[in-house]
Amino acid sequence: MLKMKSLFVVLISFVSIAAFSQKVTVKGTLKNSSAGDTVFLTEFSTEGKPMYNAAVSSEGAFIIEFKPTETHYYRLGLTEKNYILLIITPGETIELTADATDLFLTFTQKGSKQSDLFYQANDQFMTFKNLRDSLNKNLAKEMELIDLKEQIYSRDFIYKNINSLACLMLIERLDKEAYASVYKSLDSALLKTYPTNKMVNDFHQSVVNMRKLTVGSEVEDIMLPNIAGTQVSLKSFRGKVVLIDFWATWCGPCKAEIPNLKRSYALFKDKGFEIFSVSLDRSREPWIAQADLFPWTSVYDAGGLVARDFDVQSIPHTILIDKNGKIVAKNLRGADLNLYLAELLGE
Repeated sequence: MLKMKSLFVVLISFVSIAAFSQKVTVKGTLKNSSAGDTVFLTEFSTEGKPMYNAAVSSEGAFIIEFKPTETHYYRLGLTEKNYILLIITPGETIELTADATDLFLTFTQKGSKQSDLFYQANDQFMTFKNLRDSLNKNLAKEMELIDLKEQIYSRDFIYKNINSLACLMLIERLDKEAYASVYKSLDSALLKTYPTNKMVNDFHQSVVNMRKLTVGSEVEDIMLPNIAGTQVSLKSFRGKVVLIDFWATWCGPCKAEIPNLKRSYALFKDKGFEIFSVSLDRSREPWIAQADLFPWTSVYDAGGLVARDFDVQSIPHTILIDKNGKIVAKNLRGADLNLYLAELLGE
């Protein structure tokens, strides 16, 4: 009977010790903490799990104690963006130090072996990432250098062989804005040498259109139907600053730009700003479904004839014109567009 009683006491003691060993203590000191700061600890990426909180003392100290049932990932932090990851195992006592302004970049911890392993692996992954980033950056520089060499070669080849049709292959390598003089020289030479050649005449027409679309030139009128089928003239907006926006519903970058356009329109519509949106959709139906949501003018360019006249090579393609219909800039986005609008509209 005595032996059984002794065994019972031992078992009770063992259970008590086992239960006590499950407790986790997380304590630490935070530099630059503020009065009223609260540290939270919760399971990572798991909703509905308990969150433990602890007030930070005036000396920056805090302590959290709880009893997890298994090893798990946890977030410990001050805000949803200012936190660190820990892998906590039942029975651990973890001691932390960190700067409250940026826990992740400044923390040190001891007491959690799996957390040490996690950050060991993370540091190595960051090393690999930095190596890849460095290679990509160097590759981008090399690509830019190759592009520049190609442009120089194309320019020099064209000037040395200005009367050859072979130049038509290389001229497309050159940006029309940056190399406008090369385009004009080649156009003049080829038109004299091959006045009846269709390719030469097509190239000549593109150069003519290009000249009409340089910054400072006045744009020709655009007359296209809106959703109701009514013909709308670009010239009807004279007196306003207008953004001509060539786009299509199938164009991902075009759709991504719409929120920026909405912000710009909301900011400047009452100051004299209008958007003249030209759809290049293959049919009217998808355009109507989207354009009906726009608060600005939307028209449809069937067959892309207007886009061809405006030398639109890719979309989104935008042309900003002033109150007199003269081109101010091309392909502005977001903040850059707003800066131009603020200047043009006196804001």
